[in-house]
Amino acid sequence: MEMAIEVMKNSIHEPRYDKASPKVGAILVISDGSVDTASRGELRHGDHAEFTLLERKHRNKDLTGSMLFSTLEPCAPGSRNHPKLSCAERVGSSRLRYRRGNVPSLYRKRYDNGKKSRRAYLADNYSSA
Repeated sequence: MEMAIEVMKNSIHEPRYDKASPKVGAILVISDGSVDTASRGELRHGDHAEFTLLERKHRNKDLTGSMLFSTLEPCAPGSRNHPKLSCAERVGSSRLRYRRGNVPSLYRKRYDNGKKSRRAYLADNYSSA
């Protein structure tokens, strides 16, 4: 998960100002032991990290038994305009296992002891500006 958090910091903000783009990092541990990473907007503005890993980097590979770690849950079915698939649907159809990070435990470990607010934690780690 710490690797996914580091990759998340490379997320690229979409060139639009009507909404904020979340920072997202994803790690794919392929069943052969190799590891690949992606962050939001890495290859194209607006591309989700999961989409980048599954469709742009590993489109023609069999990912059965691979594991995906992400710093944010994948977008849900129905959240994308037709004909786009949600990241949750892509993860399900790729037959890989999915794990989402436990942000609250990271918050408690790194910020509660220093008396830094949860708002400051979220601003440090999830703001896109």
